[in-house]
Amino acid sequence: MKVRIIIIFVFILSLTGIANSAEVLPVYNLSVSFDLEHNLLKGDARITFPEDGERDISVGELDIISIKFNGQRLEPVLKDGIFTIRGQGILEIKYEISFKGEGEETGIENLENVGVVSKNLISDWGISLTSGWYPSPGGMALWNLQTVIPKGFKAISEAEEITITDSDQGTEYSFHFPYPLRQLHLVAG
Repeated sequence: MKVRIIIIFVFILSLTGIANSAEVLPVYNLSVSFDLEHNLLKGDARITFPEDGERDISVGELDIISIKFNGQRLEPVLKDGIFTIRGQGILEIKYEISFKGEGEETGIENLENVGVVSKNLISDWGISLTSGWYPSPGGMALWNLQTVIPKGFKAISEAEEITITDSDQGTEYSFHFPYPLRQLHLVAG
């Protein structure tokens, strides 16, 4: 009987540890829209870091428009597409990126592999975003993604809750994933 009580007690303590660790994860609110004619993604990343610390933020090949940390404009030094921030608070990054250079094939013209897209894609054919399409805080976070998808497209991303609303600009999707996740994907077509 004592062994059962000890096992139950340890189990309850372990659940408390899991809940506490989830509470200190960054909360990532990402908002993106698309210009299909120019194969362009416009993004607004807002990452809340609830604990003090030093973090490497990877922006890769994103075209950065502005960066603010706790409301103060930053012009960080980038090394290999990465910059470092220190402290707790809210990091805001506005950016753009184009996925399909002039004259490049999208990968879906190949009829032998219809439906297989091996790289990021933004075109009239569809949208497939698997990596390098948003600033990455490197590590687990809790995610919220808002996007406006062109009318006629349907979107899929990691989510437990999805809200869909029609607007003049297209279809607005809100994806909420309240569990720790290292990266996010978005597919629409």
